Amino acid sequence: MKFLMIYPNNTGSTRVPLGIVYLLTLLKKQGHDTRLFDMSFYGVDIDKNHFTQRAQNLNFRDVDLAPYGVIYRKSTMDEVKSNLSKQIEDFGPDVVGVSILEDTSMVGLDLADTVKKQYHRSIVIFGGVFCMTNPDAVIKHPAVDAICIGEGEVALPEFLHNLESGRYITKIQGLWIKTDNKTIAKNPVAPPLDLDKLPFLDLSSIDDRHFYAPMAGHVYKMANIASHRGCPRKCTYCNNQIFLNTYKEYIRKYLGRKMSIPRFIDNLVYLKEEYDINLFQIVDDDFMLRSAEDLKHFNSLYKQRVGLPFWIQAEANNVTEEKVYYLKDAGCIAIAMGVETGNDFIREKVYHRRTSKETTLRAFEIMNNYGIRTSANIIVGVPHEGRKEIFDSIDLIRKCQPKALNVNVFAPFFGTKLRDYCVKKGYLDRNFFHDGRVPWKPVLDMPQITKAQLEGLVRTFALYAMLPKKYWPAIKKYEDVTQESDVTFAGLQQLYWQTVKNRGMDYDVPGFDYDSFLKKRRAELLKKHVKEKQISIVA
Repeated sequence: MKFLMIYPNNTGSTRVPLGIVYLLTLLKKQGHDTRLFDMSFYGVDIDKNHFTQRAQNLNFRDVDLAPYGVIYRKSTMDEVKSNLSKQIEDFGPDVVGVSILEDTSMVGLDLADTVKKQYHRSIVIFGGVFCMTNPDAVIKHPAVDAICIGEGEVALPEFLHNLESGRYITKIQGLWIKTDNKTIAKNPVAPPLDLDKLPFLDLSSIDDRHFYAPMAGHVYKMANIASHRGCPRKCTYCNNQIFLNTYKEYIRKYLGRKMSIPRFIDNLVYLKEEYDINLFQIVDDDFMLRSAEDLKHFNSLYKQRVGLPFWIQAEANNVTEEKVYYLKDAGCIAIAMGVETGNDFIREKVYHRRTSKETTLRAFEIMNNYGIRTSANIIVGVPHEGRKEIFDSIDLIRKCQPKALNVNVFAPFFGTKLRDYCVKKGYLDRNFFHDGRVPWKPVLDMPQITKAQLEGLVRTFALYAMLPKKYWPAIKKYEDVTQESDVTFAGLQQLYWQTVKNRGMDYDVPGFDYDSFLKKRRAELLKKHVKEKQISIVA
């Protein structure tokens, strides 16, 4: 069958969409003809990209990726729809898939309307997190024929197989599907996957601009990959609780799934050799959920067979000196950790996190001692948090001494307990959802702090956290944006980047030839340009 996947990435995030790639890989192996419509580089809402916004708040250094070929068009949604219509006309898909988050849901549904108008006989099936957190809103849309609940690697191949062979499609586990009698067949979720049975990722359909991204002061050709699924934590700001509820019948199997170390290494070796990757982002929620014995095994095989720098995420409760030693020795250059708050009440009563400040401080001490490029994630703008509580977070960050910082305004996404609490307290309209076509700003109406005050603290958080306290009076002036404060900020910004550079924000991988890497990429781009020009002349 002909299957077209739509990636409605209107803000231009350059991380390879793992879920989409696994689905396309599996369908290809089944013999289906697959295509990908990726709107990442159309540049429709590139100014809304969260990396762009965070760069303005000094969470990221703005890096010019144009020399590596990462260039965005300046397209409108009408141009995107026109190109999608052309691809549909040329390809004639039997089934169209659309993967959405809450942020991309409106764009995804808009493109689904285009599909139905252009080629109404195509079956349109939606998947992604928003289909789990707000399934009724998605399935009721006229352009949507079915949605996938949970992991799609079992449901979607079975759906296409049954459709092609003329079998029933209304009883497939993991699918909600509209029936001929106008009802919706809501099937239970399929059992969790055995991760060792997943195929190697086929990245051939992915625009190679997705692979080039900055890390610790340099640009690499990166691939992101996961070795674990099923976070055990129930933080109120995260929609992981929805996944735990959805898989409650299989909860032991769902939470215990880790790809075996040998199989994981095989995946990494394949990506390195097939796509010339030179840095891996291991996107497990917490790679240190693995035992020290597991990481020792990983260390041995990774050094022998992979030998590339890599980045992970971790949670402080699972950090030990032994684990960090094995990771650093294997080639780990950076670890991102969720600190989220420095206030005990917010952490325990609002977030329901069970990680003490002492544990967090100890984890950063260990990682910093091993020369890891650490980054800390912080959330601001939640119920019961005012200026004092935000400065408790600033104080903890100053003590942790991370090399980099990511400050996020609280996003009350569907499926989170904290969103439900905000609606109950009257801080948030129950119909609110985050539309990724709009820049992210504080949205809660709370008595203890205004939205404008929150924006000011988000804008200056990194300065307060990283610069000496003697600069705090000047920083406070920048909480309110004025012509005078913009001048002050220019000087503080220069001081900030010098401070974090001295602290170790940038990291040079020993033996990595950055100049040769850029020259190689430029040669690839030139060859690609010549080939495209020749094809254009022939056409």
